Amino acid sequence: MSKIKISPSTLEIFRSFKEEKFEGTEYQVTIEKMIGYIKGEKQFSQAMTQGKALHELLEHGTENYAQPDGSVIVKTEDGQKVHFVPYVKRVVDRYRQLHPDMMHEIPLHLNMNVMGYEVRSNMRLDGLEYAPSVIYDHKTSSKAYGQVTEYQYYDSVQWRMYLLACDDVNVFQYDIFHFQQNVPGAVRPLEYYNFQFFRETDMEQIVGDWMMGYIKFCEQYDLMDFIKIKQK
Repeated sequence: MSKIKISPSTLEIFRSFKEEKFEGTEYQVTIEKMIGYIKGEKQFSQAMTQGKALHELLEHGTENYAQPDGSVIVKTEDGQKVHFVPYVKRVVDRYRQLHPDMMHEIPLHLNMNVMGYEVRSNMRLDGLEYAPSVIYDHKTSSKAYGQVTEYQYYDSVQWRMYLLACDDVNVFQYDIFHFQQNVPGAVRPLEYYNFQFFRETDMEQIVGDWMMGYIKFCEQYDLMDFIKIKQK
């Protein structure tokens, strides 16, 4: 049986592409972008850079990034500097105080058989807590609470894949940080909000159906070599 790889993030992008979720906006996934994602071409945006910087603060804390004026500067792996105003430090510090036992960047993998392929999905949990057991995913958004609903996140394949890969956890929570430009050269996340989802009996069927569509797309556009796992 041939082995292929499908990441939760790429499968979720494929779902957005097929359902035309962001049609007419800057976030629209065109067929060219979709093919680029599958080929592993890097996609960069200001929002992605801000999100990576905030992830770093949530994982490591603000101590090593704080400036004398109370702001926070994070240098990303691609060399860009993200300057957060002092409010960010308070939000991050408060979040970490609320989750003192959270484990970060936990590697997991999920194996499924789809269309005669052994599909391997590698993933990293942004956060994991026990007692109670909850998987956390940190998202950044330009939309405030009320501008999005839990149903827009509910349709995602991501949380279903994470729960399938972590069979001793039944709760998945998106912690969403709303970004707002408020001063030149700096960004401020407003207080975060969250949505929780719970393990369901049909998760494997839903994920498998989307994987099937993804594989058929790759076959149609001659992209299978990009998702095949090379034998060592």
